[in-house]
Amino acid sequence: MHFFSTGRAAKVARVCAGRVRNSVIIKCVSLMLPVRGVGFALCIGLLPVSKFKQYRLMLASLPEGVSEHDFTLDSEFFRNMENPDVLGSDVQVHLRLEHKNDAYYCHFTLRGSMQIPCDRCLDPMEHEVDTEYDLAVKYGPEYDDSTDGLLIIPDTEATLDLSQLLHDTAVLTIPMRHVHPQGECNLAMTELLRDHHAGEDADEDDELSEPDQG
Repeated sequence: MHFFSTGRAAKVARVCAGRVRNSVIIKCVSLMLPVRGVGFALCIGLLPVSKFKQYRLMLASLPEGVSEHDFTLDSEFFRNMENPDVLGSDVQVHLRLEHKNDAYYCHFTLRGSMQIPCDRCLDPMEHEVDTEYDLAVKYGPEYDDSTDGLLIIPDTEATLDLSQLLHDTAVLTIPMRHVHPQGECNLAMTELLRDHHAGEDADEDDELSEPDQG
């Protein structure tokens, strides 16, 4: 089970809802449920730890001060996250972490590109990723992610798995509607889809114009 803040959960849920038509679906269900007063998002399916061990931070062993860490979100990462709608990826993540006063202040920088399907013709298109995200992590008696930008993890947790957070941060950079620049779409596929939608509209018009047999 993977936890992240209710604000980010709501954003991911909106992304999911907006992309069902083009089957760009993240396996995440936003559940704003009270668990000891904490809102959370429950991600369906446990992520195999072995596939994401390179995204785990050994927080308990980090000395006070600043440390830097690098990760790569490649095509295999998104396949392991069971997100087939990211067709390819080369996103570099840099984490600047400051351990100070029993808190871990994380500044993530994500830069690179992802290949995603065009909403208009369904062919792959390039999406540039250039975003930053700040997160403070502290230890406490239990999980608490009810505040954006702050994550409380149990005292018993020696490590922090960043895979879900990095996945969501990258996916949230994708606009609700993403299409090729004018003139770069697959014309054959665009015309095929246009004819298909025209046929659907005609069927609906026929249904509305049929006389009531009653």
